Amino acid sequence: MSEQVKAISYKKLFRFFFPLAATPIMIGLTHSIINAALARLPFPEESIAVFTVVKGIVMIISSPTLMSLQLVVTYVDDRDSYKQIIRFTWAVGGILFSLLMLLAYTPLGEWIFRNMIGLTADNQISFAYAALRIACFLPLVQVLRNTHQGIAIAVRKTNFFVPGIVLRLIIISLFLWYAVRTRLVLGVVAGSLTWVTGIGIEGFFILGSLIYYFNNLDLAIEKMPKRNKDNPVLAEIVKFFIPLGLMISLGAFLQPIIQSGIARSNLATQSLAAYGVAWGLIATISGPIGMLHQLSLIYTEGTGDINWKPVMNFSLLTGLVLLLIISVIALSPLGNWLLIDVIGVSDEIARIAQRVLLAFALFPLIRSFRESYWGLLMNRRTTSLIGIAKIVNIVVVASTIFFGILKLSVQPAVFGALAFTLGEGVESILIWYYAVKYPERNVSR
Repeated sequence: MSEQVKAISYKKLFRFFFPLAATPIMIGLTHSIINAALARLPFPEESIAVFTVVKGIVMIISSPTLMSLQLVVTYVDDRDSYKQIIRFTWAVGGILFSLLMLLAYTPLGEWIFRNMIGLTADNQISFAYAALRIACFLPLVQVLRNTHQGIAIAVRKTNFFVPGIVLRLIIISLFLWYAVRTRLVLGVVAGSLTWVTGIGIEGFFILGSLIYYFNNLDLAIEKMPKRNKDNPVLAEIVKFFIPLGLMISLGAFLQPIIQSGIARSNLATQSLAAYGVAWGLIATISGPIGMLHQLSLIYTEGTGDINWKPVMNFSLLTGLVLLLIISVIALSPLGNWLLIDVIGVSDEIARIAQRVLLAFALFPLIRSFRESYWGLLMNRRTTSLIGIAKIVNIVVVASTIFFGILKLSVQPAVFGALAFTLGEGVESILIWYYAVKYPERNVSR
C-alpha cells in the first residue's frame, strides 16, 4: 500500500454524532411544550393524565417502526434493496396502524382503558378515544421519518436532523399557542395532532433535504455504502427486524415493572414521585447515548477495525461526561435547586430524588459501552442476540424488584434505580460476550 490508512478522527465522529445527540433532547422538549399547552387548555388534569396513558399505549404498539431506520442503514445500498425494505417497513407500519385503529374505533379500546389502565370516568374514556383516533397514525409517520433518517445517516448527512426538529418545534409551538388562545379543540386533540404531525414534518423535511442535496432520492441511495453481496430476501429481513422490534417493545415495559414494584412498598406515594422525577431527568440527560450505536454501525466492521478504538473511546467519553453531570446533580446544591426551584418538588421528594439519581449514575457509562457493541451486532445481522440480551435484562429487573423491594430496607425508589442499572449492566455484559465470541457470525458483506 502506498498510503497508510488512518483511523477516523474524533472531530469527524463528533460532527457526525452531534446532530444525532441533539435529536432526543429536542424531541423531549416538544413533549414538554405539549404538556405545557395541555395545562392551559380546558380540563388540564384530565387531559394530561389521559394523553400520558394514550401516549404510552401507542408507543408500546408503534415502537417497532422506529427500527426501520436500522433496516435502511443495514440493508439498503441500491434502488432494488431500497424498494424491498420500503415495502417491508410500510407493511409493518400498516399492520400496527390497523391494530391502533382497532383500539380507536371499537369497544376493545374502552375495555383496555377501563380494565387494564384503570380509567373509569366517562369523560376520561371519551378523551382517550379522541386522542387515540389521531395518535393511531403514529406508525405511518414514524416509517416516513425513520426510513429517510436511515438514508441520511448512511450518507453521513446527519446535519439534516436538527433543522427538521427546529421546524417541528416552531410549527407545533405556533399551533399550540393558537389552540390555547382560541380553545377551539380539546387538549388531548391538540396534543395528539402536534405529536403526529410534528413527526410527519420531520420526515418530509429530511426527504426534501435529501432530494435538494442529491437532486433526487435515487442519487442519494446510490451514494449509500455497499454493504451486501446480494439483495436481502424477506426471510433475512424478518430475522433481522423481529428481535429489534421485540426488544424496543419489551423495553417500554421496564419502567412500568419498576413502578409497579415501588407502588407495592410502604412508601409508595413519595417513592413513586421521587423515582418519576429522577427518571425524567435521567431520560433527558442520557437521551443522546441511544444514538451511539450509529457510530460503530457506520464506521466499523469489527473490533479489529482501525476505527474501532476511536469509536469506543468516543462512546465511553460520552457516557463518562453524562455520568459526571448526573453525579453533580445528585451530590451538589445544583441538584437541590433544579429539583425544588425549577421542577417544583418538595424538600423531601428532592432529597430522595437526588439519591435515586446517584443510583442511576452508572447507567450512561454502561449504556455507551453497550451501544458500540450493538452497532457491531447489527452490522453482522446477529440481532437475535440483542433480543436475547434485552429479555435477560427484563427478567433480572423484574426478579430483583419483586424479590427484593419488599424485603430489603433500601428506600424503594433507590432500589428501583439500582435494579434498572443492574439489568442494564447484565445486558451489556451479554452483548459484549456475544460480540467477542461471534466476531464473524452471519456476516453477509
